Amino acid sequence: MGKLDREMKEYFSDNRRYADLWNGSLFQGRQLICPEDLRENSPVVTYGNKEAHLERTSDLAMKQFRGNQVLALWIVENQENIDYSMPARVMVQEALQYGRQLKEVRLKNRRTYEKHQKESDDGQDPYYKDAGEFLYHFRKQDRISPVITLVVYWGDQQWKGPRTLHDMLNLGGSDELGQELRRLIPDYPLHFINLSGLEDYSLFQTEQRTLLELYACRRDKGKFAEYLHTHDECRSMDPGTFHALEVLTHSELLHTYLPKEKEVTVNMCKAIDDLIQDSMAEGMAKGIAEGRAEGKAEGKAEGEARMAQLIQILIDAGQLSVLSQALKDIQLRNQLFQQYQLL
Repeated sequence: MGKLDREMKEYFSDNRRYADLWNGSLFQGRQLICPEDLRENSPVVTYGNKEAHLERTSDLAMKQFRGNQVLALWIVENQENIDYSMPARVMVQEALQYGRQLKEVRLKNRRTYEKHQKESDDGQDPYYKDAGEFLYHFRKQDRISPVITLVVYWGDQQWKGPRTLHDMLNLGGSDELGQELRRLIPDYPLHFINLSGLEDYSLFQTEQRTLLELYACRRDKGKFAEYLHTHDECRSMDPGTFHALEVLTHSELLHTYLPKEKEVTVNMCKAIDDLIQDSMAEGMAKGIAEGRAEGKAEGKAEGEARMAQLIQILIDAGQLSVLSQALKDIQLRNQLFQQYQLL
């Protein structure tokens, strides 16, 4: 298990964040899962006997209760890399969870049946109503809880893996048999969220919104620095989110601020100020390199000086997003050179 996987498991083990992840990802921000209704469940599920044994481990699993009854089991799988077998993997894991529930119900029924047999005076069975209930120890009124898995993808690449079971099956082409196979076999779509490709982060209501928005702009140092500069909540970031941000961005600078114990308060203002300066410095270095390339035709020193002036003007004006765009767009740079009379 990698560092990112371990860190994100710990981060989402907080009931508030876990509920917010589901509500923001699948329910358009509607608060259908409440933190107080969640209880952590073992992520390890096994099935089999002495001769054959199957075991699967998910990243996180929480039961949602309504009163004393389990309403649903919510499972999260963090993915940093593409798993081209993901639909089948999720299907097997959920089937094992249903198998575990069936085992628990049958065991309870057997014990209750034995107790009824001992307490019954006339030897009649008041518990099982027909042969099917007796044979399989699962009564007509018995119910098991839904199992839902959310795949959370943190990877840098675009997800190229299958999103449904049909995507990874050989269904024999588009002939009549292939069409019938598609009709007969359930498609089993993934519940999937790509955290680099979200368009609306306002659906998340906890501090993880800040984490996800920073993660989304991690490759653009100008946008990253501007976000830190313009969002005051970054300076009061809780240690858990700070740790997660360090892991997700692979920031050596943030790592130097990590306390040995996660409950210890981080000097957040100092850390964020240094991170802004580091991001801007990286942007300046990139801009000067662009200036060198442009300056070949007009003189290396003149090109570098002009680019450095533009960078400093935009930083002083707090226009970090404009700076970020200018570093990538030569036409915009030339417009800015004219605007600030640097030609």
